Amino acid sequence: MTRECIKSCRWWQNAAVRRREALQKQRQVQRELTNHARRLALGFGEDEDGESMQIDMTRDLKIKRKKKTREERVRARKEYYSRQFMIPEWMIEIPTDLDGKGSTTGEGWYVLPRPEGKRCLVIANNGVTVARKTNGSTLQKFPSGLPNGSKKTSSHSEGYCILDCIYQSNADDQGVFYVLDVMCWKGYLLYNCTTEFRLYWLREKLTEGNAAIRTPANPYPFLPIPCFECDIGGLEKAYKTSFQYIKYIAVEDGLLFMMKAAHYELGLSPCSTVWKDTHTSRFLVFTEKPIIVLALNNQRQCATLEGIVLYTIEDADVLAQYELREGDLVQFSFEHNVYTPDQSPSLNSWTKVVFQYNARFGGVSIDDIVKTITSSGNMTDESHDISS
Repeated sequence: MTRECIKSCRWWQNAAVRRREALQKQRQVQRELTNHARRLALGFGEDEDGESMQIDMTRDLKIKRKKKTREERVRARKEYYSRQFMIPEWMIEIPTDLDGKGSTTGEGWYVLPRPEGKRCLVIANNGVTVARKTNGSTLQKFPSGLPNGSKKTSSHSEGYCILDCIYQSNADDQGVFYVLDVMCWKGYLLYNCTTEFRLYWLREKLTEGNAAIRTPANPYPFLPIPCFECDIGGLEKAYKTSFQYIKYIAVEDGLLFMMKAAHYELGLSPCSTVWKDTHTSRFLVFTEKPIIVLALNNQRQCATLEGIVLYTIEDADVLAQYELREGDLVQFSFEHNVYTPDQSPSLNSWTKVVFQYNARFGGVSIDDIVKTITSSGNMTDESHDISS
């Protein structure tokens, strides 16, 4: 197994350059996502049947092929849903325009306290609500107070909702969906709207109906995540936020920074970035022996979410031993072990790998972020300590 050189990759360049390119692209290309959202809401591949091929074979071979076809169809469906998230980069360098002062790319950023839990894609349509995990598998199906999320709130087939959420539950299964973002509400598409408008729309709509209230018809409340301007005051509020819903206390898992001018972009986005420390997360460093999750391509190369190739598996016996094939997610430990788990984890980005590495030696601190904000606003003569 060989390691690859990555410094020539475009992802090695400054994050600000990637953000400028992303914003320029969204201005030039207005995506037509009506059919995309409809397909997402109505269900991928739900109209496909499981009939075996009409060829002259033995019954056992027919059953085997039918099973394989069904497995491939399920795999394709999971892969499809797993690609419907906007994935934030990890903060390995601090944006210099967090508070918007002197910005040439946008109107500044928001900062949101990120709840600990399972990130999921929530789709409400045709009288049922489905939550899917980041690997595309179904987390659960249930009725909800979202438009078209239950028989009680169902209207026409085009009135579906698509939300980006974090699900958190306690021992009594008193679950809550904290809503990170909204891509579609009652059939109205918001993919091409700015973060500023999407979060405003989200707060307004969740307060209009009963989706934020726990009832028998809405067993899991949908709550907006507190959103703050990314100045010193807003950063301090986000850093010290404690989530609470009746008797249910949510645990924080870092901060999410979102550029106000950015659209909801599927895949990895430099216009959204995650940061955490030991104060805001129990999982600053996930394991004592770090593990990297990469994707295997058709050239035996293992790459990050950005496509950066870090390893090449040259030994065909390794592929056979672990039954690896193109598209599989592979875990690499620092002890050179390779294996695939029973349930696919999330593919790691290069920035996450670097953030995890830097965190062991200090990394970006909350004081560093404060200094960046104060220096952009010419507030160098003041002292701001929000970590105490």
